[in-house]
Amino acid sequence: PGTCSLCKMDLQPVSRPPPGTTPLQLTLERRQSIGVRTAEALALTRTPTLRAPATLELAETGAAQVHVRAAGFLEKIAVSETGVRVHRGQRLADLYSPEIYQAQTELLAARRWADGNNALAAARARLELLGMSPAAVERLLASGKPNRTVAVEAPASGVVVARSAVLGAYVTPETALYELRDPDTFYVIAELPAGRGEAVTAGATARLTIPTRPGYARELRVDLVYPELARDARSFRARMTLTDPALRAGEYATVDLLLPEVSVIAVPRDALVATGSSTHLFVDHGDGHLEPRSVTQGACWDELCAVTGVHPGERVVAGATFLIDAESRLRAALAPVP
Repeated sequence: PGTCSLCKMDLQPVSRPPPGTTPLQLTLERRQSIGVRTAEALALTRTPTLRAPATLELAETGAAQVHVRAAGFLEKIAVSETGVRVHRGQRLADLYSPEIYQAQTELLAARRWADGNNALAAARARLELLGMSPAAVERLLASGKPNRTVAVEAPASGVVVARSAVLGAYVTPETALYELRDPDTFYVIAELPAGRGEAVTAGATARLTIPTRPGYARELRVDLVYPELARDARSFRARMTLTDPALRAGEYATVDLLLPEVSVIAVPRDALVATGSSTHLFVDHGDGHLEPRSVTQGACWDELCAVTGVHPGERVVAGATFLIDAESRLRAALAPVP
């Protein structure tokens, strides 16, 4: 664009038509007979949506491991399966520990010989540091006899997802006997295609649906976008947190994520002619002059598609497009070779 230095006329940019097409000049009667309709290219601001598959996993925030605080032998296993729900303070196993047994006898001796002084408090604190609960210590003092075994209790409520406790095993404080997870809190892990997933950031709004639960929908927010691609699918992963006791880990879901607002040029779907290797449309310059022009198609919604290659306010053929394309190709084929 500019002004010609010789004739002083306004210059227009030259665009080559898509391969196999040529501009057309159609009379009004011809346009009416084949039902040509035009529409204006619109400048719009919209919030695109990205739909992605997702999987529900138990959240890491509700994880807890069960350890003993003194070495010993497991003489009874109360919870011997994974998948079992347990509550805080529930007995999981019985432990015989020489160190804990000795500490019990020391507590009882301190009560008999040093009642009311610091020795009793110190003996009691040592037992609690070795893993006995205050309630178990009170029962010991009430009975007046040391217990051969002490209960290994759950530190939190949850589902047993891993177990290494075996009857008769010798265990140390380093041994993780059980791993517990909160069964009602989930991570929703969405797989985002490379090329579009980069637009998703923490805080983005998402709507979750579960195909196997008709009518189920939840509004969530992305709390983490993982910094690396998934090795198997080569996709981005975004994480949302959901609490619902009715759901189960491993369920498949679908999330619709709202991407940042963008400005686009939109034309009707029917204006586009896709050839497989490229896409073009016909721009109406008035008086029946139709120009084929290559465009790049973006996202579509309703009856509109975002494109690059046209300007807002330009009119494009939106009806009888394929008839116009066929005639353009026929004329291009019949045109003499220069």
